[in-house]
Amino acid sequence: VISIFDGQCFFVFQGRDMELLGLDPPAGDDHGMETLDTLWGTAEIAGVADAAVVGTSVIERLKAGLDADDRATPGLVADVLGFVSSLAEGVRKGRTS
Repeated sequence: VISIFDGQCFFVFQGRDMELLGLDPPAGDDHGMETLDTLWGTAEIAGVADAAVVGTSVIERLKAGLDADDRATPGLVADVLGFVSSLAEGVRKGRTS
């Protein structure tokens, strides 16, 4: 999950991508720089979107586990923990593929 901090790092370093890679910006290669700018912007949007989807899913899971008085039903914590654990496992598997 990309955090707000990660998103801010994308923003701060967006204009310094070549420097961070240890490369000199190519002289007169505006197309290449536009491509890198698009890459950074896409990564930033994807990170925020991922966080929103995961956060919404967790909230919906919590909401579904409340009774009529908005109190946690038995097993709610275990259910949410299992859900989050399965998401984390999916991320770990995705990184090793």
